Amino acid sequence: MSFLNDIRAYWYNYFLQKALQQKSFKRKPIDYKDAQTIAILLNADKPSDLASIQSFVKKLEKTGKTIHVLSYSDQKLPPKDFPFDLFSKKEIDLLCRPKPIISTSFLDTPYDILINFSFDNCMPLTYLAALSKAHLRIGGVSENLSYYDLMIDEQKGIDAFIKQLEYFLNKMKNERYETAAV
Repeated sequence: MSFLNDIRAYWYNYFLQKALQQKSFKRKPIDYKDAQTIAILLNADKPSDLASIQSFVKKLEKTGKTIHVLSYSDQKLPPKDFPFDLFSKKEIDLLCRPKPIISTSFLDTPYDILINFSFDNCMPLTYLAALSKAHLRIGGVSENLSYYDLMIDEQKGIDAFIKQLEYFLNKMKNERYETAAV
């Protein structure tokens, strides 16, 4: 089975890199206070993180920001009564890419900020994060340096990650940062 997973990962990375080369991204520095739309990606198979993320989402909604949370479950039968939009194994192709019914609307929306709370290299969520039109993409520290504009260490857990995330977002001012060429 490992051999098949290696082949799948190879072709997944090949097509992801090809898609990244064909896309042009318009990144821009974003002032957190001015951000209106925030996309959040999370792994639905980690229920221990759910309460912290729900609390963070409520906090963002209280500031008047529009939040879109998209979750992925590796189970064939996803959890019932999940509080956020959810897709599962049935909605991904053989290379672990979300099918167009999921990915098209998400990838066509130019969110101000995208936050990927999936720290375990979940291929469908990484694919969405990498190809997103978000102006600022944030995720955990990873080997995929070009996928995120800001990477935060997630080793101390979800609560520490959220605390660091809030700290950095509140420090960002668009007049002090320049956009790097992508």
